[in-house]
Amino acid sequence: LHTMAQPPAPKRRRVSGPDEADTSQPGGAKPHTLITRKADDILKATRDLHRNLDVYGDVLICACSSDGSEVELTAAVSALVAASSRPLAAMLYGPMRMCTPRTGEEEGRPRLVLHTIQPSHLRHLLDFIHGQDLPLEVEEAFEMHHVADFYEVLALRDACMRCLLDALQAHNCCHLLERAQDVHCEPLVQRCVDMLTLDFIAVVEHDDSFHRL
Repeated sequence: LHTMAQPPAPKRRRVSGPDEADTSQPGGAKPHTLITRKADDILKATRDLHRNLDVYGDVLICACSSDGSEVELTAAVSALVAASSRPLAAMLYGPMRMCTPRTGEEEGRPRLVLHTIQPSHLRHLLDFIHGQDLPLEVEEAFEMHHVADFYEVLALRDACMRCLLDALQAHNCCHLLERAQDVHCEPLVQRCVDMLTLDFIAVVEHDDSFHRL
């Protein structure tokens, strides 16, 4: 008997290997899921670093007091400091490198001495970089705004600015305006000028510093 020719068997779909692109996706890209570390987990890790700086700190940062004597503060994680401040990064790793070998019992751990900052301000700066909260009064916020701006720790500078903006009232407008000009906090200067423009009578009646404006 004459048998009819059978149609060819359908081609089996080739299973792509692990290194081959998935052509079913646009552009042949492999499907993937983006996994991101949560911000609070990163903050917890930096705070763990702060609690264990005696172990993990690889640099000692000191401030030179007004009488010229060195005041040793605390150990710090140099990579974290460098990632937070461009000027300090240059002093730790770049062309402005100022670290010197540590002698005595801490031999081998480099030491960075800063001559443009008070010890208490540097302590606040390092605490912030290592994830600590800073309880600052208004005058301290002005001082830390200036320090953070100088060392380009921009997150701290902006946090101090927000603190000062929140503190602005009719009774302290002229004082905050004067201090804002001292530390070059332009957003606060503008907010004070706005208050003087829009709420002038309240400032005159309640701000004892108005006569110095």
